[in-house]
Amino acid sequence: MQNIVPLYYEMKKAQPVILNKDSIYQGMIKAYSTGNIGPYSNNISKIWNGEEVDEEQLNVIRWLCMENNYCIDMAKTLYMPTRPQEVNEIIKQYTKSKVPNFFIHAKDKTEEQVELPNASTMNKITSKIPDYKISYCDTIGDFDYKVLTSGKYNLTELQQKELVDVYDYWSKRRNSLFIHEANNHVNEKEMFVYQELRKRIIEETGKNIDYIVDGLVEYLYANRKASKKQVLWACFGKEIVENTKKNLANADPICPVCGKRFKPRDNANTKYCSNECYYKNEKERKRKLAAELRENKKVAETNSI
Repeated sequence: MQNIVPLYYEMKKAQPVILNKDSIYQGMIKAYSTGNIGPYSNNISKIWNGEEVDEEQLNVIRWLCMENNYCIDMAKTLYMPTRPQEVNEIIKQYTKSKVPNFFIHAKDKTEEQVELPNASTMNKITSKIPDYKISYCDTIGDFDYKVLTSGKYNLTELQQKELVDVYDYWSKRRNSLFIHEANNHVNEKEMFVYQELRKRIIEETGKNIDYIVDGLVEYLYANRKASKKQVLWACFGKEIVENTKKNLANADPICPVCGKRFKPRDNANTKYCSNECYYKNEKERKRKLAAELRENKKVAETNSI
């Protein structure tokens, strides 16, 4: 960014007006109709996504940055400059492309909605981002999201999308599901919010639980790998856990010491994958027992004084 500087411009100030219902309403109209900074920011990202950015492209970024700032102040100032036609033509030739590839991670875009990856700085960074935001234990095998499903349904992508549309709609509005009389939103992390969210999804889709869970898990883990799964687990975690238990009922046990999945050597009751882990566990158990005895002795001596 050396020697890259923004434009200098004096922004408008709002005219002094009496704050009343009408003036507030006019500000809200401007905020909702012209206060969207997303297109400006996305277009700036498109240009920075190029492997080389020349002086004309830098000028376009400066113009868009200026418009972005005016857009932010629109609800207060009620003013937005008109873009000259010749400037508009220059801007359009650099903003026709799709958003950068890293928007798959940043904005949950699909591969069809983004440009192919290139050697721009952001794409170099995202090339190091793993497919999942969740870290899985590599000692017990590869993660298979199908373990989380009932396995009863094999939904098409269109059927999955119908479920996800309802899921997305209520996920984005979960803060408004409960409002106290004092207009204070209930903490979104309180479970009854997710219980209500679960209820809305079930009612609006009209499907049974297994159908809903199988469809959401399939879509969110296969097609939307980078997205957070908090709402999914908060709403349907009970069913997902039960599915996992059933699907792994006959799986090989996991060693409680090293975390490795292993085949029992002598009988089905073997808890440890090796003698080494067994003796390591016994050693740790005896250490904790000795520490507990010492602590109990110390307490007894203190009480006897």
